[in-house]
Amino acid sequence: MFSSIATAPAKQSVSDTITVLSGRLSSATLLEDRRAAILGLRSFAKEYPASVSSGALRSLIGSLSNDGEDVDTVKVVLETLLMLFNPNQESPEASEEIALWLADEFTQRQENITLLLDFLETNDFYSRLYSLQLLSAIHSARTDRTEDCIVAAPLGIPRLVAILDDPREAVRNEALTLLTYLTPSSPLIQKSVAFQSAFEKLAFSHYADMPIKAEALNTCADIIRGWMFEDLDGVDDFLGEGSNINTLAETVVRHPPHSTLVRGLSSMLLGREKYVDSLSKLRSHELMRNFEVTPQKLDGSGELPEVFFDATFVDFFKDNYNRLLRAIDRDPGMEISVVTNGVQKGISREMVDSLRARLEEKEQALQEVVDEKTSLHAKLGHEQNELRKSQETYAAEIARIKSVNDALQRHHEEDVKRIESQHRAREEAHQRQLDALKKEAAKSAEAIHAEHRNKEAELQRQLDYLRKTAETEKERAQRRFEGERADLKATIARLEAAEAETARVQRRTEAEKADLQAHLSRLEVDLMKANKAGKVNKENAEALQVTLDENATKLSAAESKAKAAEEQTSELETQLTQRDDELNKTRKEIKKKEEEKAATQTELDDLLMVFGDLEEKVEKYKQRLRDLNQTISDDEDDEDEEDDDEEDDEVD
Repeated sequence: MFSSIATAPAKQSVSDTITVLSGRLSSATLLEDRRAAILGLRSFAKEYPASVSSGALRSLIGSLSNDGEDVDTVKVVLETLLMLFNPNQESPEASEEIALWLADEFTQRQENITLLLDFLETNDFYSRLYSLQLLSAIHSARTDRTEDCIVAAPLGIPRLVAILDDPREAVRNEALTLLTYLTPSSPLIQKSVAFQSAFEKLAFSHYADMPIKAEALNTCADIIRGWMFEDLDGVDDFLGEGSNINTLAETVVRHPPHSTLVRGLSSMLLGREKYVDSLSKLRSHELMRNFEVTPQKLDGSGELPEVFFDATFVDFFKDNYNRLLRAIDRDPGMEISVVTNGVQKGISREMVDSLRARLEEKEQALQEVVDEKTSLHAKLGHEQNELRKSQETYAAEIARIKSVNDALQRHHEEDVKRIESQHRAREEAHQRQLDALKKEAAKSAEAIHAEHRNKEAELQRQLDYLRKTAETEKERAQRRFEGERADLKATIARLEAAEAETARVQRRTEAEKADLQAHLSRLEVDLMKANKAGKVNKENAEALQVTLDENATKLSAAESKAKAAEEQTSELETQLTQRDDELNKTRKEIKKKEEEKAATQTELDDLLMVFGDLEEKVEKYKQRLRDLNQTISDDEDDEDEEDDDEEDDEVD
């Protein structure tokens, strides 16, 4: 017994263990048991992601829904799902298809994405962080469907934007990363994020307020200036928000004029192109260009004169206009080439003229490119018209094919309906046939049960009758044997007593005979003596003769009695022999009855074996009825139990 206990259990494979853990996760009723199963699955997720995903993915997602209020369980489940998205690359089951499979399981059911978004409303750190990471992993695998699910979810984008107010930096960074992935390809998400004031949460949130050094501000200004340098779209985007100009103005007001920040922001705001363009527009403006001919006094309408500039400023601006244009590239005082100590300082006019000539050539080349671009645009328009016509033709062809497809689909649906109706008819026919077979099987089983019960009852009655008959016969034979045995013992005792009496009588008779013979001999001797002596004693001789005759008569009677005793002894021996024969006959009958009882018992055992075979057939019929979804009545089960009890009683 102890050797069997000491035997080590068989080792369980990884697939069997994962199957057992998955079954425990889906069937366990206690939260601790489910959490233990999830911990076991998490230990296999890195090395065996395919096995865990195929066996327990839906159970894990269902655990998020069922055990969502338990923070520890949600944390373990989210960690397991993240491990499935990022398995060990050296694992034999590692594959990119696993991530697609997992993402499909989430994105094909809207409630799964909604469930992850619901965890963003909890205050738990790991629930928020792991949910955001899981959404990022799903988005990287199935981008379009993930975006559609997030947009379709109730308050999907507002929940993500609200995470930006979380004071924990890791959560905010993860939310920002996810929003960065979502916004580039979806204008709808871009609008939703903009309406939720995501930019203000990022740039002007109180969590971002902290002491900033001047070097950092200078770096930011340089980055913005580089972004907008020679980029009209960037400038337009920057100037499109009036708050940006106000912010720069407030910054200039807060800092002194000699601040590096003010100079950097001013140069960033102006730029070379905008500087030149602004001066050119100001010089060509009618108020500046026609200043000398514009009246600088009240007119007859009584309104104020359109006076914007002072005459001295206008003269100064027109005289130094060229200098102001060149001031953006070089110091106005270094226009003339000056050679000092053999070193040229300033800008050479020849170089400027050559550069201008090259610039004009470039402009001409650019104009040619523009003309070519225009021709290409015309060709493109022509090609687009051709393409549009082709698309219209294709659309008409597609519509025709679609109509044909719809007709084929309708015919197919009609065929499917007809086939389904035929299939239903066949199923109904099969069901009726199955019901008939079930009824026939039930009737057969019931008939077999009835026949079995009747046969068993008949056999039981025969067995009881034989048992009672054998017992009665045995008791009667026993009583008869005991009586005859007692009679025989008494007879034997009597015979033995009679034999002893006969022997005694015989011995006595023989003794008397011997005495008589001896007396007779003496008498003869006396007679002879008397004869010799004479006839004197003749009377005495006659008396002796009478006495001798009497003795002879007594001897004959004694011999008759002995003979009668011998005959009685023979008769008793004959009776004893007869009694022995009858006793042997009785013993043979008893032995024959016992052999008949043994034969009856053997026949009963055979009948019990037949009954066992019938029981097995009945069980097979019942199993077939169960396979056919046929219910078995309680009466049949009760009858079977009663039969089993009767069989146990008979065996006992």
